[in-house]
Amino acid sequence: MLRIVAALLVVIGLVGCSIESDGIGQTGESDQGLGFVAAQSDADFAALLNPLRANAGLPAAVADARLFAAAQAFADDMVARDYFSHTTPDGGTLGSRLAAAGFSQCGAAENIAFGNSSPAGAFNVWMESGPHRSNLLFTGNVAFGIGHAGDKTVLIVARPC
Repeated sequence: MLRIVAALLVVIGLVGCSIESDGIGQTGESDQGLGFVAAQSDADFAALLNPLRANAGLPAAVADARLFAAAQAFADDMVARDYFSHTTPDGGTLGSRLAAAGFSQCGAAENIAFGNSSPAGAFNVWMESGPHRSNLLFTGNVAFGIGHAGDKTVLIVARPC
């Protein structure tokens, strides 16, 4: 049943996809924390992300504090206002989040996931989805930020201008 729900979310995410791609979630993991510390998460997530990028012949993604702040604020907002979407209830988008964070981008992608107790859990789910894996392999020199709150995880990958 979970795979069917995940597949439907991926299909929905492919319709009208521009700089964002929809997230998928997986239940069955309990969340014991309210979030995680960015100082630890950048190294932890980079340890998952960058070997994948290296195997694809891509440069390592570099952690960016502005992207971490934007991703964490978005994850916190989804939990606080109880929604799961790339667009906030008041119309905020990835582009507006990056602009508010002061990150000038020349291409960006966002993965969101629910039902995972950690970014590593979300990474494993994203690896099983073609569109989300493509975002992990965003071409060129990129920066990334990861945020996690409750059972929501947000990854932003962007090319700075």
